[in-house]
Amino acid sequence: MTSVLHVISGLGTGGAETMLVQLASGLQARGLDQHVVSVSGSGPRAEELGAHGIAVTALGVRSAFDGPGGLFRLTRLIKRLRPRLVQGWMYHGDLFAALAHRLAPGRRGRGLFWNLRASNVDEERYAGILNWNARLSSWPDVVIANSAAGVAHHVERGYRPRRVEVIANGVDAEKFRPDAAARASVRRQLGIS
Repeated sequence: MTSVLHVISGLGTGGAETMLVQLASGLQARGLDQHVVSVSGSGPRAEELGAHGIAVTALGVRSAFDGPGGLFRLTRLIKRLRPRLVQGWMYHGDLFAALAHRLAPGRRGRGLFWNLRASNVDEERYAGILNWNARLSSWPDVVIANSAAGVAHHVERGYRPRRVEVIANGVDAEKFRPDAAARASVRRQLGIS
């Protein structure tokens, strides 16, 4: 049985995608089986996930016309994998996660979480999906945001989650620690003291 089925809008290069790779690979390393679903297609992050032994499924949804078929495939995948938790990432990922969670059997024994990763949104570009998600925002057991400003922004737009948790973005302190040799090298390259 899969521990967590992550559903994300896409696997391009961005902040949410980076956090997903870090979280899923960390949980996978701890023995919690992860599966990632990209609503759109694969992307650069799919290879990284695969390198950590995490299966990736791309639904290939490119337009509203592809939506019902993608939702059907996701619902079947949830039924087959029986995850303990379905975790939505980004607006389309949240929407697909919520709908498939409701349609797949066994939802009473499965959690639904959403992820909010923005504190300001292009209202024109995302108006439709924001309205849908605001209507469904009470469905998830927990909505996780990476900032209090993000929560406030979405509440102003009609989100009414039952429970909210703010978990700030993590930083890999081993990877991003001070390095005196690297600092000296860059300073030499730039010609500064």
